Amino acid sequence: MGDNRLGGWTFYRASKAALNQIVRTAAVEVERTRPSAVVLALHPGIVATKMTASYSTHYRRLDPSESACATLQAIDRLTPENTEEFFAYDSVPVEW
Repeated sequence: MGDNRLGGWTFYRASKAALNQIVRTAAVEVERTRPSAVVLALHPGIVATKMTASYSTHYRRLDPSESACATLQAIDRLTPENTEEFFAYDSVPVEW
């Protein structure tokens, strides 16, 4: 939501807002019984798929296996202090 400088994609953005609330709620509930758990949102990057085939050349499209490996590496670096946050596949925080 913090990256909405152009508008558009209304329903996609609405679904992401709902996802953000699911992450927030899950984090609160999980923390009660598993305080060392990490509940967060991860952006896999722009993965090279049919959906992203027409994207501008301004965006780097990741091979699916590259995205998966990088996402797993990001997960390994995150700690319970990162709960409720949003990160990209490369461990860079993403503005909600």
